[in-house]
Amino acid sequence: MLPSTTTHVVFLLHGLWGNPTHMYTLRDALNARADALDCNLLVVCCKSYQRSKSFDGVDICADRVIHEITDRITETRKSGSFVQKFSILGQVLIAPIVTAAI
Repeated sequence: MLPSTTTHVVFLLHGLWGNPTHMYTLRDALNARADALDCNLLVVCCKSYQRSKSFDGVDICADRVIHEITDRITETRKSGSFVQKFSILGQVLIAPIVTAAI
């Protein structure tokens, strides 16, 4: 069975001691832009390393993000959509976690 739609998934990563709500404004702006351009975009505010969990170390936080990314991509595929590409955007100081996750 061929997927009915293609999707671009964007994962937003908050900074140290942060939580997903810190990324809601960016999420809303991306969704508004995607709607205006009639793009199929799924924006995910990562939550697996929020608050004090962000101090567990780069490798541990990256593993949590990897699991969150693979779980969401699997869910999206199961819903009948093909994940054409995914992007990761993060706040300052999150670069080591993004780099380790990639």
